[in-house]
Amino acid sequence: MTPAAFGDAPGHTLLKMPFTLRDLSRLRLHIECCTAPSGLTELTRGTFLIAVDAVATSAIEHGNSGTLLLRQSHESLECRIDASGLACEAPNGAPRENECEKSRWGCNAGLVTRIADRLSIPASATGTTVTLSVRLPPGRRPESGTNERQAVAE
Repeated sequence: MTPAAFGDAPGHTLLKMPFTLRDLSRLRLHIECCTAPSGLTELTRGTFLIAVDAVATSAIEHGNSGTLLLRQSHESLECRIDASGLACEAPNGAPRENECEKSRWGCNAGLVTRIADRLSIPASATGTTVTLSVRLPPGRRPESGTNERQAVAE
């Protein structure tokens, strides 16, 4: 059996939400609510929210919209943002993993890299997918089976 690729790890969905500029504050609120029972400290949750907000804002600035998928496994909390039109010129289409350099994907890669334990930014001709995650602390990892929450942009 092959291990799951980053972004494909087993886990459950906490939030799936398409967003535009109009939805950004509501998106932050949903992320805060969904991550509250994660076992992360308030400080770690807050810095994770800052990183997700930076990526979501870039998706809006460079592509007008995006889709957020927030998932949790027993080891980590992971956020994937798909943004069409968000340019990331990764060399040879290879994902960027934990690089501190500034890239052309629209937000401060250094900031997000310092906050996230893992970061992947593969790009395609139609857009970029940014996936970031933070490890959950041992002994504070929640039980599996929490409810999925789906938000729909109004």
